[in-house]
Amino acid sequence: MNYFDKELENVSCEKNSEIPKELLWFEATSRKKGSPAYMWFVYLLMVCVLIGCFYMLSCTIFGFGWLKNAFEKDKPHGEDFQYVLPLADKPKLEGDGLYTGDGRYTVAGIAQLMKKSAVTVVVYDESTTKSVGQGSGFIFSEDGYIITNAHVVQNGDVSCVNVYLWDDTLYNGKIIGVDPITDIAVLKIQALGLTPVTFGNSNQLLQGEDVVAFGNPAGLEASITAGVVSAVGRYVALGDMSLYDCIQVDAAINPGNSGGALLNMWGQVVGVVSAKLESEQYDGIGFAVSTAEAKPVIESIIEHGCVLGRVKIGIEFYEVSEEDAQKSELLVAGLFVVKIDPECDIFNSGLKAGDIITSVNGKKVLTAGDVALAVKDNKPGDKVKFAYWRENKEHTSEFRLMEAPTYKVVDLAK
Repeated sequence: MNYFDKELENVSCEKNSEIPKELLWFEATSRKKGSPAYMWFVYLLMVCVLIGCFYMLSCTIFGFGWLKNAFEKDKPHGEDFQYVLPLADKPKLEGDGLYTGDGRYTVAGIAQLMKKSAVTVVVYDESTTKSVGQGSGFIFSEDGYIITNAHVVQNGDVSCVNVYLWDDTLYNGKIIGVDPITDIAVLKIQALGLTPVTFGNSNQLLQGEDVVAFGNPAGLEASITAGVVSAVGRYVALGDMSLYDCIQVDAAINPGNSGGALLNMWGQVVGVVSAKLESEQYDGIGFAVSTAEAKPVIESIIEHGCVLGRVKIGIEFYEVSEEDAQKSELLVAGLFVVKIDPECDIFNSGLKAGDIITSVNGKKVLTAGDVALAVKDNKPGDKVKFAYWRENKEHTSEFRLMEAPTYKVVDLAK
């Protein structure tokens, strides 16, 4: 007997006697668990739990929008159907986005800066009206002087050079002079009030510094690519070109970029884009002629129409590396002399074919680039001391530098 039964025994069973309300309440709530109402409540609760579990599992698999998609059908695309893809405005920042906090340009800023200074150079030959070459260039004076690459305007028998400005204005360009060794060419158009670039000192460039190349790769005008200075002072020899102060960059450079500007993030031109190392094994290796090397060339071309004062030694040779010397019986590394020009003073120095030059001006020489660096500060007529190896002995002598032939343009383009 439970607690409630004991309490009921104490209550009088007389007619009309009243049972306390609190006992009636307890009696009502003490129904047996197997009653129909209780069982329906349990069933309903279980169904709700199952539905909830099914919904959460479905959301995990199909996503939270599956139920809505199941009841909503796609609206048919009628003739008047329009869909507008929403575009968000660029967040507004302090400034115009063309400068960084320390005053340098952003890439977008340099693109705006170079817009009116860059040009497209198109070359035509005498036998056809079709172009035989196209490249980039940039204006460096208000009265129409333009820099491009020599190989851009030396493609075939040039009869006409067209120069297009940023607004597609066409000018006939006159070739003032070219220098195949540095791959620099200077053009002139009859125009005033142009927007020239600002030159910077390439000797102040640091390895890893940000730079951008501006030009017309594949004929796509006013294209800009960004990268870093991979190295400075590179020696590059390609064909007639022999550069001992090139800037190596990893910015994308492609055909059509030739003659374009390489700029630092202060908006200064620090190089003239010239070449790219093309091979399936390499990528991201491009070169620009530094302004330090291009400056005297440009000045001489404008003043004289050619580059004066370049020196000539007068020998033909091939390079012998340290490794090659160890593998052969040559014993020393250097420049193996093949031929000596009898018109040059070095012919009278005692040097003979078969000798190996080991130093010039007191500097060790193993490559053509080493020779160029050894005499880069000399002028024609200067005496140069050199050392060479013959019959297992070192000898020394000296010779006078000769003046190299000039390359002067005569009516290449009208």
